[in-house]
Amino acid sequence: MSTGTPASPETRSQTDVLASLSLCLEALSNIGESLTFRLLELEQRFEAVEEKISQFAASHSAAEMQSKTLSTLECTERRIARLEDLLSNPSPAQMVQSEAIGELAHDEECFEENPFPDEVEEPFMDELAA
Repeated sequence: MSTGTPASPETRSQTDVLASLSLCLEALSNIGESLTFRLLELEQRFEAVEEKISQFAASHSAAEMQSKTLSTLECTERRIARLEDLLSNPSPAQMVQSEAIGELAHDEECFEENPFPDEVEEPFMDELAA
């Protein structure tokens, strides 16, 4: 084939297929690279969590953790019992409010820790690619 003659349709078709295949392989390579970076980041986060757990376990004895767990369970049982009582014995709204206020004062030790700690917001996939 000489440089001055146009390429045959079959040659153009093969060139188009090769170009398309090349683009697909490049996209697959980018996906693999992105997954590798995510996996490395996940491993780092996992190691950090393991380190926090080991530090927590080292600083707290088993008996201390068990007593905290029992205390939390007792508070939860009181709350559930209060809710069951309110559901089974409906009363006027004012009575419910006054009872709840009195019981909340009694259960203040249960609310010392935040049951819903703030979680770190993770970036979306689009933000990571940018």
